[in-house]
Amino acid sequence: AWGVTNTVVLPDGLPTSAKVAVSETGTAAAFYDSADSQLTIITGIATSSMAAHPVSLDSLPGSITTWAAADDGSLLLSCSVPGGGEALFWIGPDGSTRELATLQKTASILLWNKGATALVADRAANRIWQIQDPGGNASITLLASDADGVSGPAGAALSPDGKQLWIANAGNQNVLGIDLGTRVSVSLDCGFDLTTLLPMADGVSFRLNHLRKGPVWILDTAPGAGPRVVFIPAIQTADASAEVTQ
Repeated sequence: AWGVTNTVVLPDGLPTSAKVAVSETGTAAAFYDSADSQLTIITGIATSSMAAHPVSLDSLPGSITTWAAADDGSLLLSCSVPGGGEALFWIGPDGSTRELATLQKTASILLWNKGATALVADRAANRIWQIQDPGGNASITLLASDADGVSGPAGAALSPDGKQLWIANAGNQNVLGIDLGTRVSVSLDCGFDLTTLLPMADGVSFRLNHLRKGPVWILDTAPGAGPRVVFIPAIQTADASAEVTQ
C-alpha cells in the first residue's frame, strides 16, 4: 500500500540483514537471513498474540531463493538443489514440510486467498504455474509459457476475478496480459527494467519495479483507463537534493 496508517513494533532478535515477505493481509511476515541460513515467521502482527517462530531448514536440500508467506504462517518457497535447478516446498504452520514440484529458476511466488492459491513464475523456463491448495492436494496448472510470449518473467499476478493473467517480461521489457478464457493477449512495451509484478491495495494496479531512486512504474488495469503503464515520480532524498544544488 502507498501510505502508512500505523506502525507495529516487531519482536526483538530479527536480523537486520534479512529479506522479508509479507502475507496477503499483512498479519504475517517471513524474514530470511541467507548469510546465517535463518528463517523466522512472525504471526499475529498488530495483535496481542504476535509472536516470532524460527523455522527449521534441515529438510531443505539447499539455500532458499524465493519465498512467500500466508496469513496463518504457512510458507511456499523454492530452494536450490544439488546439481542445479530448484525445488518448491510448502511448510505448514506446524513446521511440516512437503515438496511440491521442481523448477529451473524461480523469479516470484505469490500467495493469496488465505494461502489457498499460489502463482509461481519460473524465469529460466519461461513458465507461469498456478497451484490450487498448495497446503493440501496441490493441483498444479501451467497457465502460460514461451509459446504465449512469456520471456524471462520477473513476476506474475491474476486480476481480481481470476480471468486475466498479467506477466512482467524482463526478457523483452514488456507487460503481457493473457485472457485465460479466450487466450487473447495484449502486450505493453516498457522502456525500463521490470523487476517484479506485485498487486497493490486497489486490486487493479501492480508495481513493476523496486523502490529505488527513480520513478516507480505501475501497471494500471482499472476499467475505463487501463491497461496502461504509468509512473510515480521519485521522491527526492536530502542527499539527492544536495547533489543537485552543488
